[in-house]
Amino acid sequence: MDEITFFALRISNRKNVLFPDKIIIDDENVTYYKGKLIGYLKTLISRKSIASITISEGVLFSEIIIESLGGNKIYAIGFLKSDARKIKESLTQVL
Repeated sequence: MDEITFFALRISNRKNVLFPDKIIIDDENVTYYKGKLIGYLKTLISRKSIASITISEGVLFSEIIIESLGGNKIYAIGFLKSDARKIKESLTQVL
């Protein structure tokens, strides 16, 4: 599997206007980036340690929560519903 990158839409939420959320999925990890005024917050979860994936869908956009066995949590907002479904499919497929 190649690396897949998903971006939240800037119009989805006030917090995404300047620094939209980004999720990168590869064979080994799920990496979440949340930009800040200076730098960014990076959360990395091994695909082997994913405990659950929750998607909350609105009219246009979705919120994604990815939890690990160790208690780490990725909470990403503002993704298109179709992208949220692709993220879930990518993370639940057997490698």
